[in-house]
Amino acid sequence: PEVGLVTTMPARHMSGSFTRSTLEWARSSSEVSLEEGHLLQPDWIADYCEGFGLDVNEYLTRWNGEVDYRLTYKGITAFVGAVENQFLGRKSILEKIVPPAPSGWVMHQGSLLYENLDAAGYLTLATDGLYVHHLGNTLTPKWRAVAEKLGLTLTSRGLSASDDWASKLAKSGLARRVLLKSYDGLFRLLYRGVA
Repeated sequence: PEVGLVTTMPARHMSGSFTRSTLEWARSSSEVSLEEGHLLQPDWIADYCEGFGLDVNEYLTRWNGEVDYRLTYKGITAFVGAVENQFLGRKSILEKIVPPAPSGWVMHQGSLLYENLDAAGYLTLATDGLYVHHLGNTLTPKWRAVAEKLGLTLTSRGLSASDDWASKLAKSGLARRVLLKSYDGLFRLLYRGVA
C-alpha cells in the first residue's frame, strides 16, 4: 500500500536515504517481515558499480556501515530504497510529489523526489532481484561480449545491427530525425507537468 515508486536495481547506498516512511510502515505492520544486514547479492553490487564506473571495493568500503533492508508483505519481497535512474511510479502520485519545472524531467529532481515521497508517507522500494543494467556511457568488455552474442557490432556512432531493414532505416538521416522528433514529442507529452 502507498507505494510511491519501485526500481528494479537494488542499491545499498539508497537503503537509508529518505526511507523513514517505508521503514516505519514495515516496522509497525504485523503483516510485514523485515530483515536487515548485508543482503544484496555481490554480483548485483558489482553490476551497479560497473554501470556507473565505480570501483566495487571503494563502494563497499564507503557503504559498509549501511545495511540493506528487505521486507516481505503478503508473499511479496522487496528491498527498501530506490534509485532514480530507472523506476516505475503512479503518475497520480508523482504529479503530486514532483514540483513543476519549465523543462527537464523527473531524474533531475532525484533527491527532492525521494524527500517529498518520504515526507508524504509513500514507500520507495526495489525489486528482490536485478532486472535492469545501467550500461553507462561506454561499453565494458562484459557488455561488448553481450552485444556480440546479440549480433550487434560497435561502430564509431554506437551499436548497430546487421544490414537489416532496421539498421538501414536508422542510417537514414530523414528517418532518424523523424524518429527522434517523435520520441521527443512523446516524452514531453508523458512528462508534461510532472517534472
